[in-house]
Amino acid sequence: MADMAKSTNILFIGGTSSGKTVAASSTYYKMNAGGGVGDDKVKFDLTSIGNAGAENNTELFDNFIRMLQGKFPNGSTDNRYYDFAFRRNAEKICEIKWMDYRGANIEQNWSDPGEGKEKKDIQEFKSMLLHAMILIYIIPGDVVRNYSNLEKLPPQSSERTIGMTQIAKEIGQFNFIMEKVKELREEDYRKLPILFYITKSDKLGYDDSEKFDKLIALLKGHNLLKGHEKILGCHSTLGRDLIVEDNTIKYGVAPEGFEIPLMLTAGYFMSDEGKAWEARENARIDIAEELEQSKIDKGNQVLGGLQSGFMYYVFGPSKKKKEQIRQLEKEASESKDKMAALAKARKNMENKLKEYSRDILNYIEQCTNDKCKYVIYMNEEGEERPLKEFFE
Repeated sequence: MADMAKSTNILFIGGTSSGKTVAASSTYYKMNAGGGVGDDKVKFDLTSIGNAGAENNTELFDNFIRMLQGKFPNGSTDNRYYDFAFRRNAEKICEIKWMDYRGANIEQNWSDPGEGKEKKDIQEFKSMLLHAMILIYIIPGDVVRNYSNLEKLPPQSSERTIGMTQIAKEIGQFNFIMEKVKELREEDYRKLPILFYITKSDKLGYDDSEKFDKLIALLKGHNLLKGHEKILGCHSTLGRDLIVEDNTIKYGVAPEGFEIPLMLTAGYFMSDEGKAWEARENARIDIAEELEQSKIDKGNQVLGGLQSGFMYYVFGPSKKKKEQIRQLEKEASESKDKMAALAKARKNMENKLKEYSRDILNYIEQCTNDKCKYVIYMNEEGEERPLKEFFE
């Protein structure tokens, strides 16, 4: 199964200051600190690879160190790519290309990219959208908070107006992106999973279930759940007790939840690739079984001819025929053994295929307890569904 999964893409869609660069650095930290995430039996980690592997490794860790020192990393002024090996127990099971889009005005650049760098950036963004395994859309925690607080604010207050404007901007960008995804993905648009990712979720308080209630209220209030077969929500925080003053981190860096989008993407990719691999293997086994069965059928026909006729019944088989019959029976036995082995391989194949996805599901479920809940899987009505159904 080492060759089952090849590579997949991760693209976070969000505006300037939505937390994309913080998410990349914090995810890399989470996937490497303490040897990765998981337990003593199964552990996942992320290794920077490719021509820029060493440089990216340094950059991502330096960004996280800056946060520990109180400074947020600079936002992306250029498209940044990170190539990773996603590993299970130190064995690479797939490669991941992560794009940190520079957070400029997507709508304007899409319709009028100009020439040179702007055109190149939007072309790369479109390519990632076209091939993304999951569409990950970032909604900053303060946007979700502002929406939930709107009813508490006086109708004509500037705070309410600012909140509504910020929300309208986020929803407008999302709707724009979804229309473009429809154009790019066409028939598989409904099947494309969408993950609504709350960054800076510490702005929503401690109760994780309440965070998702507020997210669902926002999504339902703007009719954003319709038209998708697979819908998820998740959240991350740089620290539940994070204190930030004048864009300086004063206290509380303790990242949580940043690995979840990565784990969901990798798990879904392996499940999807696994199904394709299973189909290819089943087709190969079908052909092999047909070949062995044709050998058996052909051998039986020849054997029937050898074991018939007056001379055979009166005098028995000649020495030459005995040898031929022995050889045919041997070949038939070998073909039957091969078919039994193929049947066994088919039976064992499914168990191995889904092992990695199950391990990822187990990890996410182990992260969930009375105090912590990092992901929700839901239908178009916003009703929660078992997460295991996402990988099926």
